[in-house]
Amino acid sequence: MHSRFFIGSGSCMGSGIFGGIWGWLIGIGVVLLIAAVIYLLVSKNKKTTVNASALATLDTKFAQGEITIEEYQKRKSVLTGK
Repeated sequence: MHSRFFIGSGSCMGSGIFGGIWGWLIGIGVVLLIAAVIYLLVSKNKKTTVNASALATLDTKFAQGEITIEEYQKRKSVLTGK
């Protein structure tokens, strides 16, 4: 019972292209890659939210006259990295 898309002898633990230890290593690698991508997307989103909140607070302090224009520009450059 061979399909033209099947490569190997039919053993789940043996002689196919991804059989044995290589199959396990590739599977673990795929899972780790997916986890890394999800982590990077979530951490980038958190950083963006925090910066937006900090900039809004900075804008409010400047608008209310609590800080000078020089202090505003200095803090804004730290927050935005520019």
